[in-house]
Amino acid sequence: MLRIQPGIFSFRPENSIQGLTRLAREQRRFGVIFIDGSHRFDDALIDFSLASTVCESGAHIILDDLWMPSVQRCVLFIRRNRADFAEILTPISNIGVFRKIADDKRPWDHFVPF
Repeated sequence: MLRIQPGIFSFRPENSIQGLTRLAREQRRFGVIFIDGSHRFDDALIDFSLASTVCESGAHIILDDLWMPSVQRCVLFIRRNRADFAEILTPISNIGVFRKIADDKRPWDHFVPF
C-alpha cells in the first residue's frame, strides 16, 4: 500500500507552463517530477526545461510515453544537450528517466544537433 505523507503531494488544476513557472517563482524544489502532459515535442521539451529549474540536485525527471516519436525526440535532445542530467536506465521501456547531476553551465549559444 502506498502511503503519502500529508503535505507532500498536491494537485493544482493549471497547465504545466503556468504551474512550473509559479513553482519556480516560489523557489520550490522537488526530488521527483513526472512529465505526462501534452505529447507534442515542443510542449514536452518546455515541460522538461521548466521542470529542470525546480529540480533539486540529485532529483529525477521522468518523461512518460517514450513510445511516441515526439517524446523520443525530446529525450534525444536531453541526452545530447543537457550535460547537467544523466540518463538512468530502467527496465520500464515506456519512460525516460534523468537525474540532475550538476547545475546547467551551458553557454548562451550552446546547441548540439540531435
